Amino acid sequence: MRRYGRYVLLAVVLAAVICYVFPKGQERKPTDSDNGRPVDQTPVATVPSDRVPAGQIPLVTMPTDDRTATKISVLPVPYLSQEERYPTGCESVSAVMLLQYWEVPMTVDAFIDGCLDCGVLRQTGDTLTGPNPNDRFVGNPREVASYGCYAPVIERALARCSLPAELRIRNLTGTDCSSLTAYIDRGEPMLVWATTDMMASVPGTIWIDESTGEPFQWIAKEHCLVLVGYDDDYYYCNDPYKSRGRVGYPRGLFEQRFEELGRQALVLTRDGDGE
Repeated sequence: MRRYGRYVLLAVVLAAVICYVFPKGQERKPTDSDNGRPVDQTPVATVPSDRVPAGQIPLVTMPTDDRTATKISVLPVPYLSQEERYPTGCESVSAVMLLQYWEVPMTVDAFIDGCLDCGVLRQTGDTLTGPNPNDRFVGNPREVASYGCYAPVIERALARCSLPAELRIRNLTGTDCSSLTAYIDRGEPMLVWATTDMMASVPGTIWIDESTGEPFQWIAKEHCLVLVGYDDDYYYCNDPYKSRGRVGYPRGLFEQRFEELGRQALVLTRDGDGE
């Protein structure tokens, strides 16, 4: 019995050491599959000093499998993650990435607290009532039990920021996704609305729109990213979800999800007709 007890004690100690050294298995990174292709998994928290002017797009050779390496245009937009602090804050985190690319001093907290209009759902009996996501962010970007917002809300939030005089906010909603690449070619990344993991969108929660009194249905799996580049096969995005960094999504799949979310997009542009 004493020998058996020593074996049990040794096993317990060994298990404790293993748990201490390897506290949690690493999350599986996205692969070169139908859902996406990892490009750069290293988060970048600062604004790059070598931001590329319009018309001077860097050509980056991306890693490939068995096919010939392809050169693509990718803008050096600083990367921020929404994980832990902003579980439903993809729109705000993406907007701050865009601002930091243009060297506008802004943090995610400052954007949420000082620029973003938010509202909550209220329940009376079996009826939910709340804001339209075109008017306000539904919930709180720092809380899991929240929804999100659409392009007009972020457009108004960006207008409250101290933008450089030469920049204009242009709402590109309704524009065909393939037409957005002209802005990338000019060195102008943009916010785009698609879905989390590029999964199919599904009908979400229904509530009464407080501004109209009419029922409104949320589009579940809504997600906001920063479009930073493209090639013949992929659109490349800074995806704030799960700290993924820069990810390439197949063009057909991305365009389909972009369509499902109403072709919503915003850009900060030096085009004088952007107002």
